[in-house]
Amino acid sequence: MDTFAITAVEEMRYDRHHSIDWWDQSRLNDTKILVAGGGALSNEVLKNLAMVGVGNITVIDFDTVSITNLTRSVLFREWDVGRLV
Repeated sequence: MDTFAITAVEEMRYDRHHSIDWWDQSRLNDTKILVAGGGALSNEVLKNLAMVGVGNITVIDFDTVSITNLTRSVLFREWDVGRLV
């Protein structure tokens, strides 16, 4: 299993998580998560997983980005339109 060392900067970034008694940031850094779908709801989930410090996130989606998705998708921009998710 890949183990990621937590740097001092990361320690500071996730400092508030330590107020949760059972929280283990190093365990979260070692976590591998698969998200099925990259649509609007998944965009929020993916954003939050990344911000909380999940070490490895894989996204599977066989759709393309539409311009109508951009108002609901924080992870895509206009230059992503037409690209596979």
